Amino acid sequence: MEIHEDIEHEFKNWTLTKNFEWLMNSLQEYICAFTNTNGGTIYIGISDDGNVVGTTCDRVLMDRVCLCVDQIVFPQLIQPSRE
Repeated sequence: MEIHEDIEHEFKNWTLTKNFEWLMNSLQEYICAFTNTNGGTIYIGISDDGNVVGTTCDRVLMDRVCLCVDQIVFPQLIQPSRE
């Protein structure tokens, strides 16, 4: 099966040499876009031309990515302080 980037598929060529914030900003942008359309899938470790380049990710970093995605999808409402 061959997949290309389109309105429902986004490739992110992210490696540990790239800034983590870059990935989170990029994910936030595309999660928002997919939420406002027909949905979609983000593939991490694939270059824009569709080549699988992979990525190295330990369990701690994987948990951090998952937590950030959860915070994008399910933002917490902050209660104003009552002083």
